Amino acid sequence: MKKQLGIDELQVQVDTLQERKKELEEERDSLVVCVTKATETTEKLNEELGIYRKREEADKAKYESTEPWVEIRSADFHAVRGFRIELDWNEAFVQHLKDGGMKGANDEELVQKWIAFLYHDLVEKLESKSVDIKDAEKTISDYA
Repeated sequence: MKKQLGIDELQVQVDTLQERKKELEEERDSLVVCVTKATETTEKLNEELGIYRKREEADKAKYESTEPWVEIRSADFHAVRGFRIELDWNEAFVQHLKDGGMKGANDEELVQKWIAFLYHDLVEKLESKSVDIKDAEKTISDYA
């Protein structure tokens, strides 16, 4: 009787559809996981982008500032070549040096002259202090 009514064929179709439904549900669940991860990643990237934009705005304001500034970006020492220092500065700093009478072919040369002057001044002051200390201790030599 089932055969006459086609119930067996219908049952096969129902079973096939249920299997396909299960496959699609698993695929949907997998896609939901992927979308969730993508959303989380997007949120993290947006946060990082926001931080980057704030830094960029702060840097822009710093460089456009009328207050002169200079900073050491990196410094290292090589036994043969000596010290290497990388500086960063704004246009107001360069103008400050020019207003103070320093001259240079370009901004980099002007800042190099400033740093050389700074080193020279520092060495003179350190040597002067060393002499003052020796005089106070009444020593004749560095080794006595």
